[in-house]
Formats: sequence, structure tokens, C-alpha cells
Amino acid sequence: MEKLEKINVDEKVTKTSISVLLFIICCIVYATAYIARINYSTAISAMQTHGVLTEDIAGLISAVYFVMYAVGQFINGILSDKKSPFLLIIIGVSLIILAEVAMFTVYKPSFLMIIWWGVNGFGQSMLWTPVFYIINNALNPKIRYKAITLIALTTPVGKISGYTLSGFSLNIGGWKGVFVMASLIMAFSLIIFVTFYLVNNKNIILQTNPRKNKLKVEKDTSQSLFKLLITSGFIIVFPALIVHGLFLNGAAEWIPTILKKTYLIKDSDSAFITMIIPVIGLLGVFIGEYITAHVFKDDEIKATIFFMSISLVSVLVLYWLTFNVGGIWGYAVEAVIFASMYGLLYMTQLAINHLLISFAPMHFNNLGFAASVSGIANAINYGGSAISTYGIGLAMQNNMTPNTLMLVWIICLVVAIVALLIALKPWKKFSSSIGKLER
Repeated sequence: MEKLEKINVDEKVTKTSISVLLFIICCIVYATAYIARINYSTAISAMQTHGVLTEDIAGLISAVYFVMYAVGQFINGILSDKKSPFLLIIIGVSLIILAEVAMFTVYKPSFLMIIWWGVNGFGQSMLWTPVFYIINNALNPKIRYKAITLIALTTPVGKISGYTLSGFSLNIGGWKGVFVMASLIMAFSLIIFVTFYLVNNKNIILQTNPRKNKLKVEKDTSQSLFKLLITSGFIIVFPALIVHGLFLNGAAEWIPTILKKTYLIKDSDSAFITMIIPVIGLLGVFIGEYITAHVFKDDEIKATIFFMSISLVSVLVLYWLTFNVGGIWGYAVEAVIFASMYGLLYMTQLAINHLLISFAPMHFNNLGFAASVSGIANAINYGGSAISTYGIGLAMQNNMTPNTLMLVWIICLVVAIVALLIALKPWKKFSSSIGKLER
């Protein structure tokens, strides 16, 4: 990979004030979208109680959601580098609203839920890469790096809001209430986003060819996306991304149900206790950025290995905890401890998400492939989520013990760490040739 040298070029950029407002609007849309995906996981147990779902169908619905999200991420990541990111976001939010309304109005037979939640997954996939593209190519460079850091907070904030609102919705309107609530919130977000865009679209400047505008290339560095994934070593990270998807989204989908069945608590209580996880996870963004910059000198792969190792320790504790359920401190206390330990695991995985889905792809921005790489990384991530959420559903239906499940998680983390160790050398060579990200 030939080195790229920066040169000063006069170019028009979006005003800082407009950039800040645009970023806030993107945060609102992306955070509220989490409410419209978390709601299903909190409603699974209640839907089973009312005979709407069985565990295998529940797992299949989640799996189809993640498959559609993964496929959509791949498609929309490439589209975001070519088409209007604003149009993609509007279409995506509209599909989410349609799916949420369909879930509480058309719910029998169960296969219809599989279809509609798959639509939700594809709609959700139309949000991240356009938002990522907007941050990299529409925001004023003065706030760009800070924005890519702060946008990661929308994940835990959205999940906290989702678990809280879903818990109240379950108490007020039952399982249907969680979908009604999410559809109304997403409709509100869509109105805000469309209104802002119509008023300010002429003031938003998209830098559609960053390599041409910002870089002088010493030699011809034109490469295909696939070749770049190989030469950078990023393709070697894919197994770790699959495992990352298992913990960030896949297994997390089942935590409320696991808490209810293992620790014998109510549906709404499991939703509220699960809220501990994203609360702890809030720290992941800042801890991840600080440790990556000050300990690992901006080497995303080294930092990811460190956080995967912390995740492994967390699962080892969970493994020990599941051997004598209720016999150490009692069910309620152990439910909180379980959620807290998964919260630590989630915190490290959120840091990894920030490193592999946001920061690492930014190295490809000057080559014109940032959104594409981020979309592919997220697609692999959610592919892992699809495999794990369906697998856990089957495991629970076949009465797999919690400690056996934890053992499987331990093996997965070991595989992820090995893959990352192999990717270390090629990634260091690639990132050094591109240069450090501007902070």
C-alpha cells in the first residue's frame, strides 16, 4: 500500500452550526431506532405466555431480523458511498414504522411476524452506514472525529430507553404495547429528520470524492474493495466480528428471557434488570477510545484483543455463577449480578464495536470505501447475531443448561482472539501506510 500525502486544498464545507444540528438529528434517529429493535426482545416472554410464539419461532424471528440487517448492511454500505444518505435514512425509518405497526395488528399466524420483523431488520440496516457517511463527508471537519466518538453513545442510550419504555409498555398495554410505543416514537423521529432536511438541505455540503479533494497519491493506489480488505488484513478480523455480533446483539436479545427462566422473575422486572447492561455499557465508548489512544497508540486491532480478553474474563465469571443458581445469594441478587457481569461484557463489546465498525473503517475514507467497509463489518457482525440468536433459541427449547451455554461462549471468544492475533501484522502495515486518524 503506497503512502498518501495530505495537501492543502480550498474546499467548501458545511458550517459548524449546521453540522452540529445535523449530527444531533442523526443521533435522535439512530438512538430511537434501537427502541424499535429492543422492544421485541423484551416482549418475547410475554408473547410466549399468551401463546403467540414458541421458543423456536421466537428465535427464528430474531435470526431473520439479523440476517436481513446483515444483508441490508452490505447493500446499504455500498449504496451510501454512491447514493443520497438522507434518502436512505428516510426509507429506512419508514420501513421500521411499517414493520412495528404490522407486528401489533397482524400477529397470527406466526410466520407473518417473521416477515415483518425481517422488514424491520432491513429498515434498520439503512441507518448506520448513511449516518456514518454523513459524519465522514457532510459534517465540518472540526467536529468530525468527536462526532464519530459520540455517535457510539446512541447504542447504549437507545437500549436504556428501549428497555425502560418497553418495561412500562408491557405493564400498560401488554406485548402489543411495546410495538405501538415504538411505532409512535419512530414516526416522531421521521418527522424531525424530514423537517430538518427540507429546511437545511441547501446548506449541507457533501464531499463526495474525499480522495480527490484531500489527497495527493504518490503512485496509483486504485484497488478494489475486496483487495483492500485482504491487503489490510481486515478480512482476517471477520471471525472476531461474528463473535462480536454474538455478544453485542445476539445473546443480548435473550437476556430478558434468560433472567426470567433462570432466576424466576416477572417479564417487566427482567426488562428493568436488563437495563443494567446498557447503563454499564455507556462507559465502553470512552474507555475504548482512551485505552486505544493512550495504551495501544491508535492500533485498533491490539485494543480489540485487549477488550476481547476482558470479555473472556467476564464470561468465565458467568460460567462459575451458573453452577449453583439461587444457592449463593438468592435468585433476585444473582439476577442482578448476572446482568451486571453481562454489562461488563457488553461494555467491552461496545468498545470493540466502536473500534471495528467506526474507527477502523475510517482508515479507508481517503480511498473512497469507508462506508462500504463499515457496512461490510456491520453485516458480518449481524450475521454472527443471526446465528447466535437462533442458536440460543434452539438451545433453550432443548433445555441446554446455562453453564453449557457459557462454555460455548468461552470457546467463541478464544477463536476471536486467535483471529485478531493473526490480523495484527497486516493491519499495522496498512494503517501505517495510510497514516493516523485526525483527532
